[in-house]
Amino acid sequence: MMLRSPAASKNIQSVLKRFSSSQVAKQDSNDGQISKTKVKNGITVVTTDIPSLHANVMLLAKAGSRYENPSSNLGISHCLRAGALLSSDKDTAWHYTQLLGNFGGDFSVSGTREHVSYNLKCGRRVWRDLITEVVAPSVCRNSFFWWELDQISKSMKTQLAHANTDPAFNLIEAVHQASFRGGLGNSVISPEGMIGSHTTEMAQEFFNSNYNLANMVLAGNGVNHDELCDVAETAFELPSRGSTGKPSEFISSEVRLHERGDAAHVGLSFCGSALNDQDAIAIAVVQNILDSSSNVKRQSGRTDRIGSAVGKKVDGVFATSAYNVNYSDAGLIGVYIKSDPASIGHAVSAVREELGAMAEGGISDKEVTAGKNSLKSGILMQAECSESVLSDVAVQTSLLGGAVSPQEISAKIDAVTTSQVARVAKKVFGGKKSLAAVGDITNCPYLADL
Repeated sequence: MMLRSPAASKNIQSVLKRFSSSQVAKQDSNDGQISKTKVKNGITVVTTDIPSLHANVMLLAKAGSRYENPSSNLGISHCLRAGALLSSDKDTAWHYTQLLGNFGGDFSVSGTREHVSYNLKCGRRVWRDLITEVVAPSVCRNSFFWWELDQISKSMKTQLAHANTDPAFNLIEAVHQASFRGGLGNSVISPEGMIGSHTTEMAQEFFNSNYNLANMVLAGNGVNHDELCDVAETAFELPSRGSTGKPSEFISSEVRLHERGDAAHVGLSFCGSALNDQDAIAIAVVQNILDSSSNVKRQSGRTDRIGSAVGKKVDGVFATSAYNVNYSDAGLIGVYIKSDPASIGHAVSAVREELGAMAEGGISDKEVTAGKNSLKSGILMQAECSESVLSDVAVQTSLLGGAVSPQEISAKIDAVTTSQVARVAKKVFGGKKSLAAVGDITNCPYLADL
């Protein structure tokens, strides 16, 4: 570890002094009100005033894996996530970690196909200085030194190895690969062959192309909105640049990854809806009709359609669940099926028959009501966690230009009708489909057989 110079040590002390003298920001109390402002440099600031004892601040950048180029820089978004808090042209990685450690700041980076998210959790007295002295310079002024990129390749390999031990993760990646070509089909984890080959030039080029203040959101909870706006305008500096990714369209194909094991994992997917689609809520209700997992602890029995349908044809142990993913320009809805290798064919056929019945109008008012209640309860229970609400608000603001509260979403769910759900089910399950299979899939049917 490199040693600090006396001048740098003095710099740390001055920052510590400012931290110690900071005052607690005023906390508004408007029962979860969402405030949004676009400041002069282009960045959008959004806050929620859900009561919190600590500050949560999230910087969301549209730099997920969908913006990678399959022919040149696959995995570069993963590389930038792993390289968070590296040295910048302002200071070193050692200085950043020292400041975070001395003041109890918890800094993490996560990524999806749409975004890279920089998350800071800290005391309400120090969040402003941590954003100004650590988060903003480490993100906006990263130097991408080749020796630091070489070091983080070890952690990227560890993350890849850990991900590969999870069949469910591998299946979801295969589902996207089977459903999209490029863009949303890119994995959130770097391919093994690319780890260690990301250069300073590649990282800088990707950063220049996708990190644009106009496409970034700074979200906060437990902080004063006006003060966060001031920090956003003074601490974040980037040239006016950036590009948008190419739209991704749903395709009908299949991906089969045969591996030794005692289970088969299958994802049968259909074209869903984008986040701004008028049918997005109706499709979410369809998902909850398929898989109405209860939020009540220790509840016995199954009430979901796909689980009941598979149970009639499979005697062995199995598991089913429905997934629904909404992106800025596309979406997926489908069923995840896991069973022993001998039963997977019967399980997949049972699911396909049940989805076909739904497409033919086999949805009752009672099922729609139960699906709406299940969806609302899930949203409202998630709203009990301020960090989950903040993440959801930030994503909505980034992709839709604004956000609505969980209570407003619940009102929209109440407005969904049985005829609307039936129409959406017919459109979705009567259209194109894709198939992804992982594990011992010898007895798994092919897409052409469904």
